[in-house]
Amino acid sequence: MRLAFKCMALATFCFAIALASPEMALARVEKAASSRVSMDIPAGYEQSPLFSGFVNKEEGVSIVVVEMPDAAYDQVAKGLTADALAAKGLRNAKVITLSRPPPYVFMRAEQKTPEGDYDKLMLVLRERGTTALVTANIRKTELATGPETEKQVQGILASARITADPAPPRKVYTLGYLGPFKPADTILGTTQAYTLDGKIEPERKDVPRAILIVAPSLDRRPVPPDDKYAEKLLEGLPGLTGFKIHERSIRRIASLEAVELTATAHDKDQKGKVFVYQALLLGSQGGYYRIVGQAPLADSEALMPVFRKIAESFRPIE
Repeated sequence: MRLAFKCMALATFCFAIALASPEMALARVEKAASSRVSMDIPAGYEQSPLFSGFVNKEEGVSIVVVEMPDAAYDQVAKGLTADALAAKGLRNAKVITLSRPPPYVFMRAEQKTPEGDYDKLMLVLRERGTTALVTANIRKTELATGPETEKQVQGILASARITADPAPPRKVYTLGYLGPFKPADTILGTTQAYTLDGKIEPERKDVPRAILIVAPSLDRRPVPPDDKYAEKLLEGLPGLTGFKIHERSIRRIASLEAVELTATAHDKDQKGKVFVYQALLLGSQGGYYRIVGQAPLADSEALMPVFRKIAESFRPIE
């Protein structure tokens, strides 16, 4: 069974054209946490406390870095087309050529989301045996300088390079209990997947299996303290359809308000039903932490208490 959720912004990766600007002259070369990707980061940007990348709170910009194996480049690059992005809800996508050596793909697009309208700048590059995806999300309603903001962000992404060694990781939460689950892979520097065998890829893709993912939100925007937003996130899990929610509850975990949902859904790949558990913990400073467990329906009775106990052991590091 594949990773059971799309981490808010992981579905789309953006890159932009390199344009000189006065602000870039004052930039510092910096790597995103847990990442080998370095960029020229101007004043006003800081390391994100929630993901591998950078944020500019004043101008509503987030820059998300994802690293993948070298072999992933061709598949990701093929997905960066206007048609492929349109299928994911991104409009007006276009390819832009950069003055940098290949291989790379750079695109700009626009996206409407429940949180607002965004300009998306997407880059996929490959260096040193690693594929990197760098996405800039620019929230239109928060822009302080309009086109100048996008121009600056384009310069940041154009400077992206893959270095030899990664920056230190940033830990944003701890789990006091994992039961039979083992760490399998890290996404965005702070999102962690757990499986029963500690491997992100199953030995047999035709055999359903259990997986748990713990992910912080990509920003600290306030989240409604009810089950409607949590349900919307749940129903956005890729590869699943026909959700039927069986339990809803609002409780407290680690002194945070938590919206807990349990449901069943149809797995489009495996042609069968799965059990899904989700705990959405509202951050004390905004945003959320999301704990999602997915398992074959036959394993739900055994794993439901495990998913809940793992969630109850969650402690944020803020």
